[in-house]
Amino acid sequence: MHLPAYDYCKEARDAVNGEPCGPNEICVNSNASYTCECAIGFQRPNPGGECQDVDECTLALGLCHETYQCRNTVGSYDCVCPSGYTTNTTSKQCNDIDECKQSTHLCNIPEERCVNLPGSYRCECNWPAYVASGEFCIDNNECNKNEYNCPLFSTCVNTVGSYNCTCNRGFRASSVVDGRVVQCEDIDECIEDKNDINECVPNNGLGPCNGMPEGTECINTQGSFFCMCPNGYEINSNGTQCIDIDECAIGSDNCTALSETCYNIPGAFNCECSEGYHKDSDGNCVPKAMCDGSIKCGTNALCVMRPSKSEPNKLTPKCVCKDGYFGKDPKRLCEPINECNRTDQCAANAHCRKTTNNDGTTFATCVNGNTSSSVACVCNIGFAGDGFICNDVDECTGGNANICDENATCINTHGSFVCQCKPGYEGNGLPGMCTDVDECTSPVLNRCDSATSNCRNTEGSFECICLPGFEHISMNVWSIVHYVDNITATTYMVIIVVIAPTASIMVPISTHA
Repeated sequence: MHLPAYDYCKEARDAVNGEPCGPNEICVNSNASYTCECAIGFQRPNPGGECQDVDECTLALGLCHETYQCRNTVGSYDCVCPSGYTTNTTSKQCNDIDECKQSTHLCNIPEERCVNLPGSYRCECNWPAYVASGEFCIDNNECNKNEYNCPLFSTCVNTVGSYNCTCNRGFRASSVVDGRVVQCEDIDECIEDKNDINECVPNNGLGPCNGMPEGTECINTQGSFFCMCPNGYEINSNGTQCIDIDECAIGSDNCTALSETCYNIPGAFNCECSEGYHKDSDGNCVPKAMCDGSIKCGTNALCVMRPSKSEPNKLTPKCVCKDGYFGKDPKRLCEPINECNRTDQCAANAHCRKTTNNDGTTFATCVNGNTSSSVACVCNIGFAGDGFICNDVDECTGGNANICDENATCINTHGSFVCQCKPGYEGNGLPGMCTDVDECTSPVLNRCDSATSNCRNTEGSFECICLPGFEHISMNVWSIVHYVDNITATTYMVIIVVIAPTASIMVPISTHA
């Protein structure tokens, strides 16, 4: 018969009414007594000393999977995933937490973008839309840094985090890719929205010259247009309206002095008989009851009253040839002439023109002041006058403000004009054809000192931006400054000498650490 072992530990507990062993110890029965041994996860470093916790994580026993971290506990240990990881219950491994996909990051969107890292993430500026400025990410102005890609005839417009390309005035987008303009085409304002049936008819009531006098011609230019006024009108100072020319006020009419009075009408003028005159059967203004038959005029001649040579203020009857006829003695004979074949008919800078249409109607009057004629002397384009005296027209001061580009200078020439782009621009000078010259890309025009400044192109010019450690001073001025090289921690004493409005040089004097 086997008797159960005697429980000395129980006897000891009963004797002390508690645990007979110390902290972190367990009671173990032995022969005729008991012993106190360290519990699992504890050890006694010194004989007779207390049992202390064993740090299993420092024993390099491979207790946890390589993706886990070992964490010591009192009397044991745990395998836990490190920060930035989560436990995969299937594989019993730690998987990286993608904070970027789970939107658990603290990046500022859209200025920053999240980049996932093993167990963590990084916030970096969302380049090229944003760039770093100290601790912050700010909008990258691509337009100012020439980091844009806009087509010809367009302008870069900066937006938050990006930029747009806007076609210049007079142009429109002809191709758009991913919401951005990639090509601009000229708008022909003269035919825009016109009907195919009537687009050749002057001023058909459509287009940008609508509302101007009949006969106004729309002239398209690169990126713009202008309205050419008909005869009898001139463009106003801002180039938006054709205004009537008062021929009577400026003396460009061809009314006969004394016998006729000029009356201005829209686009033209009328010659009416002056007081004391009336029209005869041929339509000429003659003194009333003075050409009464006292003198006889030849064939194709008529009697008119003219100032007397001896008494200019007194009118006397005189025979003159009718329009289209010529004779040395109008009292006897006036013969038909072809006025446009006469070399002395019109002045220099003028030409002879028929004044009758095919249907026999007239659109001009005789320039010699007698009667209606089949010809007239008309000043050439670029000149103004009565056909006998033609003076050069200064197009540059005649209210034609838009004949040249806004960045061009109008230069009057004999009978014409030229448009010349201003300094800093290039092109033929016509509206929309002067473009900015980028002096910074030209080794000849770039006058900035690359050792002390950067060149930045501006509209029609450029400017030199001083590098860190330098400052701008006026032309022909020198100054002594201290320049610190942050890389070598060396201080330079230098003289800054300005050699041009946009250029300077640095002359070292001494150095010291």
